[in-house]
Amino acid sequence: MPCLTRNQTQKSMWPGFRSKDSPGRRFSIAIPDGRDESDIEDLFTQDDYLRAVNELYLVVLRDAKFSRVTDADALRQADESLKRLVPTLEKLWVSHKADGWGTFDKTKVCARVFEIAKADDKYPSEKSLARFERLLETLYAKTEKAIQK
Repeated sequence: MPCLTRNQTQKSMWPGFRSKDSPGRRFSIAIPDGRDESDIEDLFTQDDYLRAVNELYLVVLRDAKFSRVTDADALRQADESLKRLVPTLEKLWVSHKADGWGTFDKTKVCARVFEIAKADDKYPSEKSLARFERLLETLYAKTEKAIQK
């Protein structure tokens, strides 16, 4: 499972695809959950992603004042400008700087997601898998449409 860097997941989160036959044509898609902005991490349900966050940081920050991140914590940090989960968690980490949390590292969380998925055949949840499936169906439909033009 690839981990995407910030450069790969900038504004609109899907840089678009270019056809060899039509290099000027480009389209973008958003993760099909109703948001107009999303990161690859937003394909996971908040519960699935927070499981990986908590499993990682309970170990990494065992000497700091780390407490399990809940949906309520994430929602408390959210505001109109933060529609994506990773920026919301980054803001939460900043608010706990004095507690020794450091900075939020989504790459380490991605690695933890992979480890959990290898060990638990029920992870990610069906809801997360359905989001991935809808995304892939959308990608397929858009690439087929672009190829036909």
